Amino acid sequence: MLTALYHASEVSLPIAFDLVTKTEEYIDAKTKRSKRKSSITKNERYRMLLRVAVHNQVKFKYVLNDVWFASSENMKFIKH
Repeated sequence: MLTALYHASEVSLPIAFDLVTKTEEYIDAKTKRSKRKSSITKNERYRMLLRVAVHNQVKFKYVLNDVWFASSENMKFIKH
């Protein structure tokens, strides 16, 4: 699950979330075993949660995220 939290003063509220569903099956090249993956990347999910916040007119000054989401595309998305 990926969650967007809004934090103000001493309160943190979840404003959006996305359940990660792994619907695509593939064979791992190294292990030759069947595995599953999501059709949507974690960065696409991240940007979707930010779009939800903006669409719902959540007022925020900055975005704090884990380094996993520190791609240049995400940073450009936040800036604009």
